[in-house]
Amino acid sequence: MSVDLAQLQRIHDLENEITTAELYVKAIRQQRTESVAGLPEYRTLKEAQSALHAAEVNLRLAVRDDRELNRLAVDRAEAMYHLRDLKEQLSHNLTAYMEDTGRDVIKDSQARNRHIDIYARLSRPSKRVLDQTKMSFSQHFGVRQAIAEVPAAKQLELVEEL
Repeated sequence: MSVDLAQLQRIHDLENEITTAELYVKAIRQQRTESVAGLPEYRTLKEAQSALHAAEVNLRLAVRDDRELNRLAVDRAEAMYHLRDLKEQLSHNLTAYMEDTGRDVIKDSQARNRHIDIYARLSRPSKRVLDQTKMSFSQHFGVRQAIAEVPAAKQLELVEEL
């Protein structure tokens, strides 16, 4: 297979032209950036951005120091926790109702038939301390379940893992 020297030379020439064109594009881009930075509108924009940043910092400090806003944040967190707890209780009661009756329809408080949808979600496994099992539904409502005894050697092994 013979090497076509003219074709090889053309490839080298094109590579050099591409490198030169890339450098030219880069130089034009840099020149445009510098020209835009020199405009008075650009300086006005930069001043406005720095004033905005200073105002954001002042607002964060004012929000952090305002007792009423802090109290509202605490109240919101408590209300969200309560809402989540109520939804979880409803979910457990609906599941128990469905298991006991075998029905997947329930009348709601306005006497409308509502369909019960059951879905599951997998979460990341967590490290359980001393091989404790997860709390069941009955434990949330005061029915105690015994926790299995863990031998001392196993306890040491688990503590070393932490």
